[in-house]
Amino acid sequence: MALFLNDFDRRALLREIETHVRKGTLTVHALCLMINHVHLLCETPLGGLSRIMHDILGNYVSAFNRRHIRSDPSGGRESPDPH
Repeated sequence: MALFLNDFDRRALLREIETHVRKGTLTVHALCLMINHVHLLCETPLGGLSRIMHDILGNYVSAFNRRHIRSDPSGGRESPDPH
């Protein structure tokens, strides 16, 4: 399954990452956005990589699902993507 359907989706994930960079909780050394995954070489000066990635990806996926009219993964029906 594609992680990004368009450039807006790519920018949305980059904004989520940027939020943590600006807070000083994440330092990004390299980043590669692929169609179905992301390569991220980073440091977490304060620790908590798992929590940070959970925040970034959780926020991204929630917004992605709202934008593309998809139901939550807890068993609801998935609507077709209008794009």
